[in-house]
Amino acid sequence: MSPVKIGHWGGTGGQPCDVNQTPSQLISVTVYCDTCAITAIEFTYEDSSGNRHDEGPWGSDGDGDDVIDLHSRYLKEISGTTGQVGSMSNIVTSLRFVTNKNKVYTFGKTSGTPFSVPIQDGKIVGFFGRAGDYLDAIGIYCA
Repeated sequence: MSPVKIGHWGGTGGQPCDVNQTPSQLISVTVYCDTCAITAIEFTYEDSSGNRHDEGPWGSDGDGDDVIDLHSRYLKEISGTTGQVGSMSNIVTSLRFVTNKNKVYTFGKTSGTPFSVPIQDGKIVGFFGRAGDYLDAIGIYCA
């Protein structure tokens, strides 16, 4: 069964970003942020044949990066906010991920319009979106 695309949240700035192969398992996620917003995201996933693929970074480097190494876990929820930063009117200002082991990872500045997608049966296996100087929009692949 192919994963389902859900979203995206954010604006229409930047360039489209998407996976090169159909994802089946998310291995790790790296989030870059500054004091105002999410500047970039990159991730590693496996396709249905078990081959690993690296995507990103989508956006530009921020002040630091945080890696979510999933090993025996998976993401079951994504939430965050979108809002204005300077002259950019609708970018991703914060992200929050929750694993199946209830570990919570929070990034960025929580300001703007909230979004939340809890996955009841399944998991997040990849991302798509738009990026320029910041992460303009993010969507998820669910399986």
